[in-house]
Parts: sequence; structure tokens; C-alpha cells
Amino acid sequence: MLESTGCLDRAYDVYSDALSHLQDVGSKQPLSIEEHMRAVTLSCKLAEMANAVGRDDIEEEKWLVWAVEVILKNIIPARANDAVVQQRKLPPGDESLVLPEWVSATDLAAPFEALGTLYVRNGRDE
Repeated sequence: MLESTGCLDRAYDVYSDALSHLQDVGSKQPLSIEEHMRAVTLSCKLAEMANAVGRDDIEEEKWLVWAVEVILKNIIPARANDAVVQQRKLPPGDESLVLPEWVSATDLAAPFEALGTLYVRNGRDE
């Protein structure tokens, strides 16, 4: 609501507080895949809004790097483990990564693409 009414600074702070809350909870107990995806989504939203609220590219990069790290450390390994279980129920030879209905491969790829775009924009495409 804050974002839609043009209160971008306040919306940014709310998103940041929500992500901090998830990070705090995650430091005390393991997060579910759904909670990790919520955190990644919040981080991507913060990266998207960073320039709009007057933050620099370093802030945008921080959020995107964090999202990519969470995907690589927590989401992909867990999904791969679930895929092994699911494959037992699938026809033989189907070795695709089984994702829950609420997350698509695009959701997982978006932070990588955004980080790559940021690096190219800043001349760091190597």
C-alpha cells in the first residue's frame, strides 16, 4: 500500500524490516523453502527499489548477491533433495527438478539475471 501511494522510502523500510525479521528467525532455526523464497522475493524487491529511493548501486548489489546466495545455498539443494523423492513417483527417466506450484524456474533465475544486468550496467561484465 505504501508503495502504491508513492511513499517509496517508507515502503522500502517496511520491506527491509520484513527481510530482517526473516533473517533473524533464520539465524535461530532453519527456514522452510517457502520462507527462503519470501526472503529472496523481498531482497529482489529491495534491489529493484534501491535506485528509486536514492540508494546507490552498491545497495542494489548487496540485495541481489544475498538473494543469489540464498538460492544457491538453501533453495536449490533442498529442491534437488525433494526432486529425488518426487522422481520415485515419476515415470523412469524423468530427472527434472520438481518445483512446488508456487515457485517457477523463472522465480529462481530472476535474481541471477538482475545481478548480471547490474554488473553489465556498471561495466563489470567480466
